[in-house]
Amino acid sequence: MKHDIITNLKNHVLLATQSLDGSIFERSIIYIFQHDKQATMGVCIHKLLPHTAFSSVAKDMDINCDTLYDEKYPAIYSGGPVQPNRGFVLHSPDYKAPATVAVSDKISICCHNRIVTDIIMGVGPEKMVFCLGYAGWSTNQLEGEIAEDSWTVLPADPDIIFNTPADERYNAFMNTSGLTYQNFTGFAAHSGLA
Repeated sequence: MKHDIITNLKNHVLLATQSLDGSIFERSIIYIFQHDKQATMGVCIHKLLPHTAFSSVAKDMDINCDTLYDEKYPAIYSGGPVQPNRGFVLHSPDYKAPATVAVSDKISICCHNRIVTDIIMGVGPEKMVFCLGYAGWSTNQLEGEIAEDSWTVLPADPDIIFNTPADERYNAFMNTSGLTYQNFTGFAAHSGLA
């Protein structure tokens, strides 16, 4: 099967292969929102922080939020090991704020505290994944990891990101490529980056 060489990983997802089992990135799904000569940045979109409530995140930002409504607010995800107290919100394009960056025509990202206030006020994005922290790589570091079969690269699918439960996203992305976890290692060559 012929695949185009991917020169820009932005708006793609990384799926951890079996070679990362036992690491902090085991069975990770990372959405890449920046990939340039300086660095690569992405957020993990699979690991919920069950003991971290949206209201506590808002309180840490000195934003008033009623804990009675936590169930209607978004769940909080561990976006990665870098700056774990910094918020990154992947969201649908219906929401726009001055700090919002459109990664694609279907996925935007915001890391400004205004989005927290807008969520509380009921004027935030319709669909979102609220992450604390991010995953980052220096120049060419990620490309090396892909060549070593640590990750495979797939196109981002907004439907999976926003509408599939967190614990089902990994398998959903694998299914889009016809893979199973057992035959996943060694697939990096198919991503066009190996």
